[in-house]
Amino acid sequence: MNRTGLRLLLGIVLCAAPAAAQRPAPSASSGNLSRFDVSLGYTLLHARTVSSVGFDMHGGNVSVAVNLNEWFGIVGDFGTHFASNVASAGSDLNLYTYTAGPRISIRKTGPIVPFAHLLLGGGHAGGSLYTMNFQGGTASRNAFVGIFGGGVDLSVSRHFAIRAVQVEWMHSRFANGLLDRQNNMRWTTGVVFRFGGE
Repeated sequence: MNRTGLRLLLGIVLCAAPAAAQRPAPSASSGNLSRFDVSLGYTLLHARTVSSVGFDMHGGNVSVAVNLNEWFGIVGDFGTHFASNVASAGSDLNLYTYTAGPRISIRKTGPIVPFAHLLLGGGHAGGSLYTMNFQGGTASRNAFVGIFGGGVDLSVSRHFAIRAVQVEWMHSRFANGLLDRQNNMRWTTGVVFRFGGE
């Protein structure tokens, strides 16, 4: 991650931590509100990191959300994405993202919880496709990443939910010999573990 992205990520975390510590645990009267949500998911990223033509990368992500009240929280997200034999050229690519930002959730008495978030941070690219193709491997492997999107959680119990779908637009600024900026799409599905709030 570049220094600007790291400072931004640290600033968000440092601002959110005191607020979370001073607030009482959120009410669980709705049956789907907790203090912390930890999600684990499978991701499919349609990426344009090294090419104007998109290709699919598979991977996973882990996110931790601190719910400050019934509708607002702060999220930290870490994603990993991999592709091998890209464009049948025998080259591989890996991409890591680490972002954080605010999330707005709509919680009702029913089991469906839609949410939307804006996450900012950085990413790291590697693999033979990235390192061999650009400036003899001297291009920076770190870049800014911004993610905007949302999804739907289906509550199974007070402490467990299924992330039915999460769809996000991911903007990145990796050096690729073109415009050095990319618009990617990411789809995620997985599970959510909930802690606190009772």
